[in-house]
Formats: sequence, structure tokens, C-alpha cells
Amino acid sequence: MAEETKDRVFRILIIEDDPDDVFLFKRAVDRARLTLSCEIVCEQVSNGLDAIFLVTREDLMAKLPDALVLDLNMPRSMGCSFCDLFVFLWP
Repeated sequence: MAEETKDRVFRILIIEDDPDDVFLFKRAVDRARLTLSCEIVCEQVSNGLDAIFLVTREDLMAKLPDALVLDLNMPRSMGCSFCDLFVFLWP
């Protein structure tokens, strides 16, 4: 079981418009990557609308992220609106 986790790539989608917050989160992920000895890939978008497009495309390719990190206060599409739409599209 440990070998399966070690070989697996964990994908995180960061939905955040503040570059400083993205930097701090990625720094924490880098430390976790070293501690866990596993591959973690982060992808970042700046608003909920772009996140919906990205998640929809990745769903079609069966490549949904393992985790989402969501800023609730963003331009274009607020985090809560993203959550509502996400739950509606992927129940």
C-alpha cells in the first residue's frame, strides 16, 4: 500500500487570486512533498469561472484533481458560487 502512494501523483487545484497566498500554499506543499516522499502537483487558477472550465475539461479527460483549495472571496466568480456550481455539476 505504501508503494502505491509513493508512485502516485497527487493533484491539487488552487483557486486563488492572491499570488502571496499561492506562494505560501505551494511552499507548504513543497515541505509536505519532502516529508511524505511523494509527488504532488499544483495547478492554479485565479477565479471560480476559470476553475469551472478547468474542472469540466479535466472531468471529461478523467483527470479530476485530488484536492481543491478555494479562496471564498474572488473576482468574477466568488468561491461560494463555485462551490454551489461544483456540487450541482458533480453531485
